[in-house]
Amino acid sequence: MIDNLNILLSTINSLVLLYFLHSSAKLVIGSLKLTFSKSFLNIFFIFIFISFLSLIFQIILVFDYKFFFKQKENIKILSLIIIYLNLIYCIPNICQNIKKKITNFSFNKIWITTFLILVFVCSLGIVNDADSLIYHSKISKVVLAGFPVNYFYDNPHYLLIGTYEIFNIFPEILNISNFNALLNFYVLLFFIKFIYEKFSERNYNLDLFLLLLISTPVITILITPQKSFFFLC
Repeated sequence: MIDNLNILLSTINSLVLLYFLHSSAKLVIGSLKLTFSKSFLNIFFIFIFISFLSLIFQIILVFDYKFFFKQKENIKILSLIIIYLNLIYCIPNICQNIKKKITNFSFNKIWITTFLILVFVCSLGIVNDADSLIYHSKISKVVLAGFPVNYFYDNPHYLLIGTYEIFNIFPEILNISNFNALLNFYVLLFFIKFIYEKFSERNYNLDLFLLLLISTPVITILITPQKSFFFLC
């Protein structure tokens, strides 16, 4: 019972954290009054946020590799307060958007919608691919356990770590192990929205093209690991 509750809380936390990043990106876009595709800019600014946090984490680890081990409970409490306050503040907008989506729902895109729902469900699953278990997710667990990361002796795969492996420290503090899979789904969703925004009026076979694109087996390989293959970092 307790294990099931922990899984449920972890899933809720991952969705709330993703919405926090999404709403932060929307706030920046609105503040800068950018007119380019909002779907593309959402992806871009979330990437900027993640890169910035990863850079800060790396600087902290250079000076004190036990910082996250010592402060993880404080960081967890503060982070949960912030992301849930943001959710509460945005509830009216969320309800309004859900109502708008239901009203404007079209059966013309039912196959793409069905595929995205399946991908979303898969992104909520446990971490089970070899690369994620070896180093995509493991590096954050090593840091949070208070151990230094030795790139040459502990695990040669650590030589391959990048922005997202370091960023994984933050979701892991919130007991979220699969956040990057959910982030991959988010990028795929808004990439499809971007394609519809830019090309729907010019291409009558757009639905078929997108369905062929997202149904290729390699998409599953790119989405499920705890590393975003949609960004080169």
